[in-house]
Order: sequence, then structure tokens, then C-alpha cells
Amino acid sequence: MGEIKERTDEPGKFRQFVAAMVVNLSALTYGTMIGWQSPMAPQLQRGTLTTPLMGTLAEKLGRKMTGCLVAIPFLICCLLTIFASDHTHLFIARFFAGVGGAGSIFLVPLYVSEISCDAIRGMLGSLLVFVLNIGILMAYIFGAILSFNVYSICAIIPPILYFATFLFLPETPVYLVRRNRLREAARSLTWLRAGHKLTVERELLRLQVAAKEAATSTRSVGLWDLFRDRGTIKGVLISLGLFGGQQLCGIFAMISYTETIFRISGSSMSPNTAAITVGGIQVVGSYLSTSLMERTGRRPLLLVSCAGMCACHYVLGTFCYFQELGYDVSTFGWIPVVALSIFVITYCLGMYGCFFLLGTSCIASFLFVFILIPETKGRSREDILNELNGIPWPSKMADKEKISPTDV
Repeated sequence: MGEIKERTDEPGKFRQFVAAMVVNLSALTYGTMIGWQSPMAPQLQRGTLTTPLMGTLAEKLGRKMTGCLVAIPFLICCLLTIFASDHTHLFIARFFAGVGGAGSIFLVPLYVSEISCDAIRGMLGSLLVFVLNIGILMAYIFGAILSFNVYSICAIIPPILYFATFLFLPETPVYLVRRNRLREAARSLTWLRAGHKLTVERELLRLQVAAKEAATSTRSVGLWDLFRDRGTIKGVLISLGLFGGQQLCGIFAMISYTETIFRISGSSMSPNTAAITVGGIQVVGSYLSTSLMERTGRRPLLLVSCAGMCACHYVLGTFCYFQELGYDVSTFGWIPVVALSIFVITYCLGMYGCFFLLGTSCIASFLFVFILIPETKGRSREDILNELNGIPWPSKMADKEKISPTDV
């Protein structure tokens, strides 16, 4: 709480924190839908276009209206799950969960970045993964103790709560200034900055200058602008590599099928208990990553993450391989729990063939980060872009000389 304590130089931090938590309720909802599959899989066995669309909606309708629309696919998913009569309905429900999840993951960083001040923008932005993991843990716990029908009914509470609270949040001042709705932008900033008039006036002036500079650029930005110079090409490759590595590391497969992995591996721990344990450790891991991000830098955390996940995949793969060969591995039933626990921490900071493949993917991600990705801690976007273009990183003193008080 010390990080969100208000100071006279940057007022309104607590209100910004509250607004960030409210919009992150959509991430909590998505987390409950991701984790739902693991505890419910035995009961069920017994019985990429969305994000561009969200970007268009956010620009046309505004961040707040788009955020309200995100609740709709979540509600449809819950209703389909409650009234499902066969597996087809559940497949359709999962589709709507994915649509809502894509909207949430797009909207939350955008909304948070446009309402928060510089001092706490990084901390508020990192809440997304933390709250998402809390939602997954909630799904593990309640999915293990509730029946399928009761859990499906309870799962509708988070999207309703999100919609009901998000309605009371203001539109982002960035969007309002771009639409020349200055009076509404002033009201939004007044709430977000706790009524501090001087801060509101200064921020509103800064946003107006930025909007005018953007409006004077008559040339439209197209796809080929991503490849206009060395820096942007390298930036695109880094972005694609990181997103690809995130998906290919196997985190969503591990989360969604935690219960199944423990059951097949023959762990001595109850499958649902193991899933809850891993979910809890994942919440701790995401909290650690949030705390360490500003202290150690992004690049070291990425390298440690890739190395740790790779080791865990190969340990799990080896365990399942010996099990498939017929060896008695019951004495080592604790290995899957430990390996999965370390995996989810390092991620935040034929079974055996699948694990070996995912482990190899983590090796590739490690090499990618080590060779291509620069450290970004404490650096401006201009410095980062200069390094990507092959221009030496200027000293901090040079940076200070470039910025004068009149630039604000």
C-alpha cells in the first residue's frame, strides 16, 4: 500500500489504484474461466480476430464503452454453461470466454496506462497478471468443492460485478482530449487526480499538446511502417518472439490441465489439491514478478523464467517417460507438484514428448531473449528505439539536457 499512498506532487494515486482494480475485474473473470477447465475436466469427461476488433471499437466508441461491451461475451459464456445440455454448448461457451478474454487483455493495459500517473503506471499495469492468477486460483478452489451446476451459477458473479462497477468509472482523459471533449476530459482528470486543480490543468495542457502534434501528422500509419528502419523491424521481431515464446512455453496447457497432469503422472497428492497448490504458488510468483520488475530489470527476469520453465518441462517429461516404460515411480510422486510449482513461479517471474517439446521451446526463448532483447528498466522509449537502431545508449545526463521544464 506504500506504493499507492498519495503525495502532494502526484495526487490521486489511490483513486487510480481503485480504477485499475475495477477494470482488472474483467481479468479476474477471465482467470476463473481459464482455471475452470482443470477441476471440471473429469466431470465433463464423465458426462485471433478479436483483438483487432477491440482496437477499432476502443477508438470509435471509447475505452469505457468498449469495457462495458467486454462483459457481454463473459455473460454469454456463463449463461451457455449454466443451461448447457451437451458438449457443443460448452465449446461455444469457451469461444465466448476467449472473445471476452482477448478484449480484457487488450482493454486493461490501455485503460490503466491512460488514467495513471508516471510514478505508479508500471505497478498498476502489472496488476493484470496478478489478478488473472487470482481468478485462476479461485476457479481451482471453488471448482474442487462445488458441483458443476453450482459452480456455473457462481461464475456469473464476477462479470456482473465488473460491469456494475466499471459503469461508474470515468472515460480516459486521453481519449476525450483526442475527441476534443475537453470539458469531459477535465472532469475525468479532476476525479483521477483527486481534485488537485494545478495537476489537472498541467495534465490537460500536456494532453492537448500531444493531441495537436498527432493531428498535424497528415500521413496515415500503415503496415509497412513496421518495417521502415532497423529499429522498428527489430522491435517487431522482439514482440513476435516474446508473444510466441509465451504461448509455446505451455503455460495455458499447464493451467488448464493441471488436474489431468497430476492424475496421469500418478502423484500421491490429490489432483485438485495439487491444482490449488500450484494456483496459489502462481499467485505468489506473479506478486514476486511485480515486486522485482523495477528492482532487477526485465531482461534478467525473462532469462531466469525461460531457464526455470525449461528445467521443469524436462523433469516432468523424464518422469512421464519412465512411467510409460513401466518403472515404479510412485516413490517420486512429489516430483510433478514441485516441478509444476517451480514452473508457474518461473513463468511469472504422449505426455513426455509434449514436455520435451515445450522444454525445447523454452530453450529457444532463452536464446532469443539473451541475444536480441535489450534491458528497458529506467529507460525512455527514445533510448530503447535508438539502441534498436544501433545508436549508442546516451548517458542519463544527456537525457536530462534534452528535457527542459518548458517541455511539459
